[in-house]
Amino acid sequence: MEEAMPVLAMMNESEATRPNGETYATLLDHHILNDESKHFKTILNRTLEAKIALPFASYGAAARVLAENGDISEIRRLLETMKELGIPRSPGVYAVVVPAFSAQRDGDGLEMALRDLMDQYYFAA
Repeated sequence: MEEAMPVLAMMNESEATRPNGETYATLLDHHILNDESKHFKTILNRTLEAKIALPFASYGAAARVLAENGDISEIRRLLETMKELGIPRSPGVYAVVVPAFSAQRDGDGLEMALRDLMDQYYFAA
């Protein structure tokens, strides 16, 4: 937890000095690589609560970690936040979340992901 404390302090700074999405993405990647799921989840929660847009590739990595940990409610929140922020969900994100919802037998989550996938790709074409 010691390592995460400066990061958490940074997240509470004023809007003018708050790190951007790329900084958060770097922190998330660091915690993914070092298998520090508690710190990863803390940073991801702060990022989602603040509705800070991350670089596109970070969402797939975040979804993968959440799926590996079985955090279905967090996956749902990740998708909802991406949709709210107008961030396109990549096929890679769906390749992670659809099997995760299926494995957990979460019919509502699966329906949400598939509807979102169709809205984004099928109807947009």
